[in-house]
Amino acid sequence: MATLTLWRASCLATLFAAVGAGVVGGHGPGVQDVVQPLRGRQLTESGRLGPMVLDLTGDLLTTRHWYADIRLGTPPQIMPTLVHTGSSFLTLPCKETCGHRCSAFEHVQFSTNQSDSARMVGADRCPAFAQPNGSRCEWSRVFALESSATAAVMREAMFGEAGRDVTFGCYIETTADLLEGTVSGVLGLAPRASPGVGAGAYGGFAEELLAYFQHQVISLAYTRDGGTLVFGDTIPSDGLARLELDISRGAYSPTLLGLVSPTAPSLKVGAAGFGRHTVIDSSQSLARFPKETAAQLFDVMLAACQAAGACIKSIEPSNCFTVPSGQDPSQHFPTLTFLFRAAGGGEARVSWEPKDYVCKSAPTLWCVSFDAHDSDETILGAGWLVGRNVSFVLEEPIYLATQGVTELSWAQRYKLEYIAAALVLGVGTAAFLLFRRKLAVRSRAHFLDVPLHPRSVHAYGPHS
Repeated sequence: MATLTLWRASCLATLFAAVGAGVVGGHGPGVQDVVQPLRGRQLTESGRLGPMVLDLTGDLLTTRHWYADIRLGTPPQIMPTLVHTGSSFLTLPCKETCGHRCSAFEHVQFSTNQSDSARMVGADRCPAFAQPNGSRCEWSRVFALESSATAAVMREAMFGEAGRDVTFGCYIETTADLLEGTVSGVLGLAPRASPGVGAGAYGGFAEELLAYFQHQVISLAYTRDGGTLVFGDTIPSDGLARLELDISRGAYSPTLLGLVSPTAPSLKVGAAGFGRHTVIDSSQSLARFPKETAAQLFDVMLAACQAAGACIKSIEPSNCFTVPSGQDPSQHFPTLTFLFRAAGGGEARVSWEPKDYVCKSAPTLWCVSFDAHDSDETILGAGWLVGRNVSFVLEEPIYLATQGVTELSWAQRYKLEYIAAALVLGVGTAAFLLFRRKLAVRSRAHFLDVPLHPRSVHAYGPHS
């Protein structure tokens, strides 16, 4: 009887645990409708494409950025492009428009003459983000570190498929330090605020590209040595949180409310510590905070590391620590918890683990993937993206999905408390019944003053 009761209690516990997983496990509260298995890249009933997955190459130490190979033109030409969530345009070095002025990109240049589908956009058909110049349309922009580019606006077939054209720019001129290494162009994935259209409107390459997909979603998963870029769907993940996302300024801007640490109570940064606004810009290798906030972070980390006798702060580079033993010091650094405004109100917590923000730069030098800058804003760069999945959902309602823990509603807390109480009650009842059964058997054996049946002795042990 006791065995049967215990078995029933175990079944109830399993059932309650499964119900609980639907509330706090899986994809987290309120985001079950976001996360879907990646479908094959097929045409849907609406004639739009299913999701497309591209592999990313990159890391923080050697390339200091992540790039994707895209297929453009007819026949397709493969172009390695920087994944740039801070730009809204696809730009490439082209032999016919840039030539020797793009000598930094001699390793690979796009050729419009070798594509049957390339065509110049005339001055009379300039999109809102470009300007007419003579008979053609041109786009120009000044990037960080005084880099700049001017490009002729073109139309071309994307993915090597006729009828799925996108607008891009062929460099006319660009500074040599715009990009380095094996990357040739910029894959601008940021939204672009359209003039004359209300807040939340976006335009440019991302809007044009996503129009071919069933779902208006761009997802990134950065790892230490690569990653994944997905057009048209989210990336299945556990513990996703939905964050409020502002795209009215032509950038991905979540709202940071604070920064704390469960292992370093002295770290407390309020909303004012992040400046005027926060943007996610994957072209920046590091996360960058206003000076006072960055100083707080470094002070907390240095104190934790010195307390363990593991390291000292490096003078140069400013975001590194000298570790005389050469051993990984990340175990001594605190976990950082960002407090974001959740989509729909409330607060969402997103963690940044030391294993994701600390990396080895030299035998005795370990660096963190953030630093200070003079600007009155916070930039969450590629370093912040490492180790997490991020999905920019541009369908209404617009939001950002990433790993985190959302604040539970009263109803969810009540349900969790009920589940916990039921589990405790079920296990406690089973233990009590089993104990009572043992006591009854032993008492009966003592009263009769006869030994227990051998099978009973084997099952419950000898009586006293």
